[in-house]
Amino acid sequence: MAHDLVIKNGTVVDGTGLPRYRADIGIKNGKIVEKGKVSANGAKVIDAEGKIVAPGFIDLHTHYDAQILWDPLLTCSPWHGATTVVMGNCGFTLAPCAPKDREYLARMFARVEGVNLKALELGIDWKWTTYPEYLKRIRKEKVGINVASMVGHSAIRRYVMGEAANDRKGTDDEIKKMRGIVSEAMANGAFGFTTSLSPTHYGMDGKPVPSRQASHEEVLQLGEALAEYRIGSIEIITETAVMGADKFSDADQKLMTNLSLMSGRPVNWNELSHSWDRPNTWKQQIAYMEEASKQGAQVYAIARSQRLDSIFNLASTGTTMQEKRPTWKDVFSKPRSEALKLIKDPAVRAKMKAEADEDDKVTPVYRRLSEVTLLRSKTGKFKADEGKKIAEVAKRTGKHIVDVMLDMSAEENLETEFA
Repeated sequence: MAHDLVIKNGTVVDGTGLPRYRADIGIKNGKIVEKGKVSANGAKVIDAEGKIVAPGFIDLHTHYDAQILWDPLLTCSPWHGATTVVMGNCGFTLAPCAPKDREYLARMFARVEGVNLKALELGIDWKWTTYPEYLKRIRKEKVGINVASMVGHSAIRRYVMGEAANDRKGTDDEIKKMRGIVSEAMANGAFGFTTSLSPTHYGMDGKPVPSRQASHEEVLQLGEALAEYRIGSIEIITETAVMGADKFSDADQKLMTNLSLMSGRPVNWNELSHSWDRPNTWKQQIAYMEEASKQGAQVYAIARSQRLDSIFNLASTGTTMQEKRPTWKDVFSKPRSEALKLIKDPAVRAKMKAEADEDDKVTPVYRRLSEVTLLRSKTGKFKADEGKKIAEVAKRTGKHIVDVMLDMSAEENLETEFA
C-alpha cells in the first residue's frame, strides 16, 4: 500500500490501556491506514527511534477564549502533544456580551483566571455580541489545533440580568431567557455549558461572579437545554468541590447527579485532588461518583497529572488566591498605589500576619505560605534568594514570613513572582 507518510521504529502508546509496543505507522490522506511493519514505499519517512508515538491529547480545561484571538496556535498546549483544547470553562466566557459589559467581562476574566488585563484590552476586538457571533469570529482565525468552545453561565447571566446578575437569583422569565441562550449556543456549535458556584470566584469589583448567585434550579434548567442536542458536556465547580470542604455536601451531590440525568450529558467537576489539609476528601468524592453512576448519571472528575504550582504576584493574582484572608483580599482589591501604602501600615500588616498564621488550616495560595518559593525578583534585587522558600529567607533574616513576602513585593511594585 502506498502511503503519504510513514512513521518508523516508534514506541506506540495507543490510548487503549494496552502496554506500549514497537511499530511503524502508515498514514494516507491524514488517516492511519496501517500499523505494524510498514513499507516506506516512496512515502515521506519519519524515524521515530527512541520516541513515543501516541494520539493527540485533549486539554479539557483551558481558558483560551481571549488568547485564541491573538495566538491561534494556542500556546502552549500543542507543545505538549495536545491536538484538541476545550475552552470556556468555569462559566467564564467572552460571549454573550452586551457592549456595556465588555469592560466587566474582561476584568472578571483577568481577576479570576489571572490573564493580564492589558493583554485583554489590547487583544480583544469585541466583534460580537451573541455566542454564535463569537464562534463565527474565532472561526476566522487559522487555529492550529481543534477547539471545542463552551458557553459560560456568568456571561449569560450578565447579558440577561445586567448588574443585577451579581446580586440576586434569576426570575422565572430571566431563567427562560438564559436557557434560550444556551440552546442557541448549542445549535450553533457550542460544545456545552459551564458554571461555577465556587466561593473563591470574585470579579474585579469584589463581588461574587454572576454564576455564584444562581440557584441550583437555575443551573439545572440551563444544563437541561443540552438534552435535545445529545452532544457536548457540562463543566461545573460546586461550592464544596473547592479548598476547605471536607466532602461534597448532599446538595452538591444531588445537583451534579440531576444535572447529568436531566441533560443526558456527562458532567465534569473541577477538581479531584489531594490536599495536605484534607487528606481523605478524595475518597468520599470518588465514592460519590460511583454511587451517581449506579443511578445512571455520568459524573466525572477533572484531575491533574502533576501537582498544582501557581505562579503569582501580589499585583495581578494576589486576588482570588487571597479570598479566605479578609485583610489580604481587601488590600489587594484596591488600586496598586493604595495597596502599596497599606502593606507598609503596621496595623494592617499585623492583621495580615495574623490571618496568614491562622491560614495553615486552609490553602488560599494552593499551598501553605511556609512552602511558597521566591520564583523571580522583578528588579533583580532579591535574585540571590530566587528558588528559595520564603520561610528560609525569614529564618535567615529573623523576619516573619509575611514581612519577607510583603517587603520584597513593596520594593518591586508588587511584581515579585512567587510559586
